[in-house]
Amino acid sequence: MEQEHDGRKQAGCLWGDHFKGNLRFWRRRRRLNIKEAAGKLGVAKSAWSQWESGKRSPSVASVNLIARTLGLPSCCFHSNDPARCLRCLARDKPVHRA
Repeated sequence: MEQEHDGRKQAGCLWGDHFKGNLRFWRRRRRLNIKEAAGKLGVAKSAWSQWESGKRSPSVASVNLIARTLGLPSCCFHSNDPARCLRCLARDKPVHRA
């Protein structure tokens, strides 16, 4: 469901600082610059940059694609605590035994 906010259409669940901050956090965590991240996703560098700056929001389908591309569940982009997501991801990793 889309909402108007300041004259821009935004997906309701994506509006706010959590998404843009988390997008930047996870991109950096994956050691990618904006150009590399955008290239992996197949979007323009300017599109990714606008998502991180909060000027635009991606569609819900794009968020799911971003999550798959970065190897994350999409909830990591909506959390107000990325450290909590890191703990969840660490817990979900398979244990390698010799």
